[in-house]
Amino acid sequence: MATIIGGNIKIIKDSVMIKMDGLNDVAANITAIKGDFTSSGLITEMASLNISMTDLNTLVIKIEQGEGTLGALTQSTEFKDAVKVTQTSIDELLEDIEADPMKYIGFSIFGKKVQGLKLTQEEEKILNDWLAR
Repeated sequence: MATIIGGNIKIIKDSVMIKMDGLNDVAANITAIKGDFTSSGLITEMASLNISMTDLNTLVIKIEQGEGTLGALTQSTEFKDAVKVTQTSIDELLEDIEADPMKYIGFSIFGKKVQGLKLTQEEEKILNDWLAR
């Protein structure tokens, strides 16, 4: 019985030693990774990003509360009315484009229509020379 218990204790001890070696390897890897993060500056960058996000959040809260020039602008009725008018104009334009796209977009299968100022050959040459500079 004592030899069985002694054998089991030895098996448990060997198992614990193997696990301890594994844990030592894990600890060494964690130390190496921590060193890599520290030397790469990632921790410093993450801290800086956290500060920046906090500052941005503070700024947005101040704007929402109407503080500062931008906050006052976004809280003013004139600004809100102007945004509504602009949105309405954009909606009307999009509806008009959808209803009659050829009014805004033109193409020709057989060639382009001549539009704009007609130039003589001499004027066209002068213009092309000037554009080629």
